[in-house]
Amino acid sequence: MFRNRHELVKLFIAFFIIVLVICSFGETSKDFDLKVFEDKLRFFLNTENLPTESSFESLAACVYGMFFLYNQRFDPRFREEGREVLEEIFEVLPDAVYQILKGMEKWAYDGYPLSKEHFLEAVENVPQSWWTNLQMMFYNYEIWRRTESADYMRETLKYAEKVIDDRSDVAYAYLVEMDVFSGDRYKDPERLYDIYNAALKRVADSPVFWRESLKIFYRLGDHESAINSALRLAELGRMDDESRFMLAQSWWHMGEKEKAYNALLETNLKVIKAEWRSQAYNMMGSVEEERGNLERAIEFYSQAIRADKNNVTAFKRLGLAYLKTDLERKDTYARYYLGIAQKLNPRDEEVNTALSELQRRIMVRVLLTIVLPILAVIIGLLILVEKLLRPKERLDV
Repeated sequence: MFRNRHELVKLFIAFFIIVLVICSFGETSKDFDLKVFEDKLRFFLNTENLPTESSFESLAACVYGMFFLYNQRFDPRFREEGREVLEEIFEVLPDAVYQILKGMEKWAYDGYPLSKEHFLEAVENVPQSWWTNLQMMFYNYEIWRRTESADYMRETLKYAEKVIDDRSDVAYAYLVEMDVFSGDRYKDPERLYDIYNAALKRVADSPVFWRESLKIFYRLGDHESAINSALRLAELGRMDDESRFMLAQSWWHMGEKEKAYNALLETNLKVIKAEWRSQAYNMMGSVEEERGNLERAIEFYSQAIRADKNNVTAFKRLGLAYLKTDLERKDTYARYYLGIAQKLNPRDEEVNTALSELQRRIMVRVLLTIVLPILAVIIGLLILVEKLLRPKERLDV
């Protein structure tokens, strides 16, 4: 995975130079070593690092990788570069390899339904190849993700097993099976962990495996396994901001709030989705509140609300935090934010109790600062009137 845009630009420049050299000088050999191509492809699938060598096998694997990454990230530079390189090398490619790459190009430009004919032709040409079966696995998996059809689930698992039987060191075959058995409709934790344990013996060196298994365990709520996957990913030097957030959230659920806080401090919260960013600020605010840093806590809670205006917990924590301050208008601020929290979740007992107490305090304050002074003035006036009238009454007598 690319760590920054500068690295991506450098890589594109390198590919342009490679293609330019090939176009300028050519290669006399038309041989294409499938074994080398398979190794390069496996390298990409397990690391998502694009091969940088100038051989046709590496360039073919690189074309596959660029279309694959486009389908994940939708950066048009990937598919444009992939198409350019494919046009330069297609004449030397075996038909099955060409069909796979053409199918990936179709997927990137026209959507996955139009890629099927190319993948099927590749499977017909090389039916026992793990990389042709891999494409049919991905194709059926994509449809299953959208439809949760039992038929496509069975096809997905069938091709995944074919991949594993032929080449057991391809991480995505295990990850696809794990994802299928983690879904609500076909959830099977026992099979999921059996697949996970099998993968540990064969693809433990794959950062892609640890990144994607982290997502699966995080979604399942298995925070201990999620933490393990995140730490293994960190050991391989491939930690990204989304993975770091999931690690922090998992630490939080395990009661390790300081570890969660430290992980969030290392996370670029601007690049993760708004809902997660809001949750991150909420966690950081909670830690600062426990430390007694109310001003810092209020700042984090406010950022959480700016990121997600439906974060009821942030409104609640912000309102309660204001009650702990010495601000002159703390009750006003607290009542405002707690009122929003109550609208978002009317059944929150802590919010309702706090608002009831605030209402009582406001009534007491109104009584002491407004009602009683007015009564005092009225009583004073009555006394004054009475004193003024009494002398007149005596004179009349």
